[in-house]
Amino acid sequence: MTTEKNEAKTLFMMDYYQRPFYLLHQEHAQTFTHYDFIKPHSIRNRFWQLIPRDEYPSEEGRVYLNSYLNSVEAELAKQMRKLSLAYCLHLYRRLSPGPVGQDQQPRTIGLTRAVLEAAIQKYARFQLCNKIANSATIPIEKVLSGLLMAPEFEAERKIIAQGNQLVLTDFTNIDLLSFYELEKLAYEIWRTAAALRTTGKGAPLIVCDPPDCFIDGRSPELDFLVTNYDQRIDKSGLSHSASGVVFSNENEMSAAGFVFLPIYNLGGVTGKDYKKLLSKM
Repeated sequence: MTTEKNEAKTLFMMDYYQRPFYLLHQEHAQTFTHYDFIKPHSIRNRFWQLIPRDEYPSEEGRVYLNSYLNSVEAELAKQMRKLSLAYCLHLYRRLSPGPVGQDQQPRTIGLTRAVLEAAIQKYARFQLCNKIANSATIPIEKVLSGLLMAPEFEAERKIIAQGNQLVLTDFTNIDLLSFYELEKLAYEIWRTAAALRTTGKGAPLIVCDPPDCFIDGRSPELDFLVTNYDQRIDKSGLSHSASGVVFSNENEMSAAGFVFLPIYNLGGVTGKDYKKLLSKM
């Protein structure tokens, strides 16, 4: 928002993918009408249907959990090796963070995203795949499988023409589905690691029917300790970056001004939530 001669003007910054992505998500919803973002990845039932339903002591349960963890990571690595590092990061950083499992807490969304980003760095190949390219090296008809050639995307074509940048090429709503399935695998890794954490403290593992397939049998006392610790971590909030840069509290505002830093919107914060802060500024 800028002010000039007492007139407020709103500036919108748009990239080439934003409106096409909205359309691709609409097509995804229409094509895969029964797709459930919360439903577990099929690998969960495939693995645990081979394990007898029972309650297993901690050490035995952890053997099954580690075996499942290896299976999930192997599948994630297999799919990721087909894709390039540039494609995965370019796409994933343009998809809004959201839940892909039963646990929909912001902390879980962030941890799941961190798992997939780590897998991208570990398994994706450095060479560009056929799904991404420099815009200066391809005709505009190749971007987003030709989607930008529609009359309503004239603004996006002009954006790409302004300078060379990485753009998605061979990409459709099918690729969106494939990437969300990768994110579900990342969720399975998070969920298994959470079970390993609790069984490592002595809780048994309970193998049950789908969709859960496995849960920990923690005691009320252990549940209190685990949830209490997690709640204290959540209350601490975001106070520093990965490189150690410390963020001051908004209550310490001064006339020196502010620098806004981009972070994942894990909690679904809207512009209304910033209204009080911006008015104070």
